[in-house]
Parts: sequence; structure tokens; C-alpha cells
Amino acid sequence: MTNPRTAIWKFKLDTNHAEQRYQWPHVVNVLSIAMQDGGPVLWALVYPDTDSRPYKLLRFLTGDQTYGINNYLGTVTLPTGNVLHYFSGGPGL
Repeated sequence: MTNPRTAIWKFKLDTNHAEQRYQWPHVVNVLSIAMQDGGPVLWALVYPDTDSRPYKLLRFLTGDQTYGINNYLGTVTLPTGNVLHYFSGGPGL
């Protein structure tokens, strides 16, 4: 049996909503979250030939009360100075 094909994909993230839902192919591993072109971007190793599945991310500002956290993904600082912390909050990731 051969290993399924993987690829590194980039996903733009929302900065305005604490709870975010996305449809992405199966994510093997989150590689990084960083700023690109003024907004946060998540890079992940995915199985690109799989069907899309739902993912839920949670975004918190420094000082926010947290809930439903499964896994820390990364922190970015916006050009405005706001610091955003991203966590997985659903299946996968």
C-alpha cells in the first residue's frame, strides 16, 4: 500500500470572530500561523485528495476568557497591535 499524497496548503484566517468554521481537506498537521499581507495565515500539511471536512477554530485576544480549547495553534500580532491567539476547537487540527 502506498502512502497518500500530502501537500502544504495556506488558509487565510478570520480576525473578527471568536469562533470560526472552515471546510478544509483532512489536515495532517498545522505547521505555522503567521502574518502575511496584513492578515493571519495558517499553513498546514493536508491530504489534498480527501473530501472537505468541518474544522472549528477559536480566536482569543490577550485577556479574553477562554473556552472549548483543544490545541494551541499559534499567536500573531496585527498591524493595529492587537494580539490574536488561535486554538483548535473541533474535529481535526
